[in-house]
Amino acid sequence: MLKEIYYPEKIHCLPEKRNFLFRAGFPSSKQPAEVDFIKKANEVYLLALGTIKPVVFHLTAPVDYFPPELLPESFLNIKAMTVFASTLGHSLDALINELNEKNLSFEVLMLDAWGSESVEVLNRHFDQWLRKQHGAGTRRFSPGYGRVDIRMNRLIIKELLNLKEIEVLESGVMLPRKTTTCLIGWYHEKK
Repeated sequence: MLKEIYYPEKIHCLPEKRNFLFRAGFPSSKQPAEVDFIKKANEVYLLALGTIKPVVFHLTAPVDYFPPELLPESFLNIKAMTVFASTLGHSLDALINELNEKNLSFEVLMLDAWGSESVEVLNRHFDQWLRKQHGAGTRRFSPGYGRVDIRMNRLIIKELLNLKEIEVLESGVMLPRKTTTCLIGWYHEKK
């Protein structure tokens, strides 16, 4: 089985500002209204958007192609499954590291929060894209929950998707940091 590559437009990675501020530690009721704060938050938003290089690597195959330990308990009676890895790319990590070295902690905090929200927006977009092609399926699932160990990321990245672009640490954490793996089960054979 060969992986496919999906290059989303950046518009499909745009987090809502209130969500990324919330993730950065500013709950909706306490989000600052000061002009300087809003200006800096907007600058970080645009800086992040200009930096990311989003991509989704994916593979859909009959369910028996995958090892049983990769299947969540909730994926009963599926006929096929898609595994995918979505990433915002190494450039965002490089920018965060650069700003961290300059002790720009506000910008680092905001970029990290923006990236976390952005990759989730990308996952929701790609989830919808897949469902238009495959129809009824399970909910989207990521290793690290239920009985699927986070270290299964190594199997997904290195064996199933055969990616050189993403590194998987022994812990299952991936680099670039704003990278996720997801699974969706389908109730039909691959089209």
